[in-house]
Amino acid sequence: ATSYAPPNFHGKVLPAANSQVLISFELVEDGKLVDLSKETIYWYLNNKLFDSGKGLQNIVINAAEVPEVIQNIRIQINNFRNESRILVKTIEIPTVPPEVVIESAFPGNRVNAPRLTLRGIPYFFNVGGLSELIFSWQVNGQSPLNLGEPSVLDINLIEGERGGELNVALSVRSVRNALDSALKSIKLISK
Repeated sequence: ATSYAPPNFHGKVLPAANSQVLISFELVEDGKLVDLSKETIYWYLNNKLFDSGKGLQNIVINAAEVPEVIQNIRIQINNFRNESRILVKTIEIPTVPPEVVIESAFPGNRVNAPRLTLRGIPYFFNVGGLSELIFSWQVNGQSPLNLGEPSVLDINLIEGERGGELNVALSVRSVRNALDSALKSIKLISK
């Protein structure tokens, strides 16, 4: 999927709403790849013919328009090797809502420093990079001023905040689509 994930993310990038998804397949028989260049391959999206063609082993689709919708893809080869065999494989493509994680270097969420530094890490937004996202931080209901890097909250704690609870909230949304958004909050204890 073309959804955004951090560069150091090693998992599978899941489709965000309306993101592009490349789907491809190989056929293995007796431990060897099968040459499908002469086979007509049919692709069905939600039981409707999407595309077909000789040797067509990959397609690009748009993920569903809303999160948490599953699209069904069926790949079918009729009359495989002119032997009247039909090969069929069906897969599901989920569409996930975007997420944001607040990365903290404070074990047990206990802050024992005069400075608070947190990082917002977004996942699965339909954007090309961080510059297409708006980050909005709040600490105890107040918006910090002069954030140098929008994805990083880096503030000095004032005397009144020490020894108490810090409620930190982060809202992230796409500059192009306000519905492409995520919220996260954490509670920290300041010593």
